[in-house]
Amino acid sequence: MVLAPRRLVYSWQWDGEPDESLVTVEFSAVAEGTEVSVTHDRLADAAQRDAHLQGWTDCTDRLAALLR
Repeated sequence: MVLAPRRLVYSWQWDGEPDESLVTVEFSAVAEGTEVSVTHDRLADAAQRDAHLQGWTDCTDRLAALLR
């Protein structure tokens, strides 16, 4: 689902893995520009949650560095 220009929702599944998760990316106007919020739901356990948190943190840090 895309609600331009503020929300993108899609499913995520690693190749060969049975579980599918749900990613929601929301864009909000703020005084400094645009805030990006990522929510990753339906993860199987805490280990997956922690791994995806690290991955998303790396991605958003690189995006912020690129935009500076």
